[in-house]
Amino acid sequence: TTLFRSQNDRLVEASKEEQIKSIVKEYTKSKNKNKVGLLVSKNEDRKNLNKAIREALKLEKKSINFKLRETVNFRGIEKKFNISYEKGMYITIGKQTNGFRIGETLKVIGKDESNKKILLVANSKGTVKKLDLYNNSENFSIFKDVEKGLAKGEIIKFNKNIERKDLKVKNGERGTIKSIKANGEVKLTNGKKFNLNEMNFVDYGYAYSTHEAQGQT
Repeated sequence: TTLFRSQNDRLVEASKEEQIKSIVKEYTKSKNKNKVGLLVSKNEDRKNLNKAIREALKLEKKSINFKLRETVNFRGIEKKFNISYEKGMYITIGKQTNGFRIGETLKVIGKDESNKKILLVANSKGTVKKLDLYNNSENFSIFKDVEKGLAKGEIIKFNKNIERKDLKVKNGERGTIKSIKANGEVKLTNGKKFNLNEMNFVDYGYAYSTHEAQGQT
């Protein structure tokens, strides 16, 4: 791919747009796209690369829009203070946390104005609890609902471990959409099925940020 180019007998770094264009060109020529994962350093680069690849593959024109639960990545200590969070975001508990179950999904409903380290969340029953961000920031993941289009032939990735009778997937696992309906029913080429209205922890699976790729093979 084009990372550097010649200019006045010197090598200079190609612009971000040139790099993305070059990467997309190489990726779209691949015959086994489902086996190719693109790794980028920044989440914003991941989004731009995913968008460019979908445009090159002409997937947007035949897409159906859904609300997908997108991963939110805070930098440094941002995750430890409630000023970083927005009402309507979701929290999933991944490790033992006092007062919460592992695998539980919570909705952000507000902030504790007297303590910037405390976030107000509600469980599936509507019970409001206080989440200690400062001492538990490594124990949970953050998501928000974003409207995105999905189409037949799309490569997606799951951004959460799912353990259900009808669907078992690991965080980061990818799949290719074999069929998709407006009612949310999705069938993957590997035979797995699910409904986006019941389980929407998915995103485009072309590019990964280095943060997302940690622990992946």
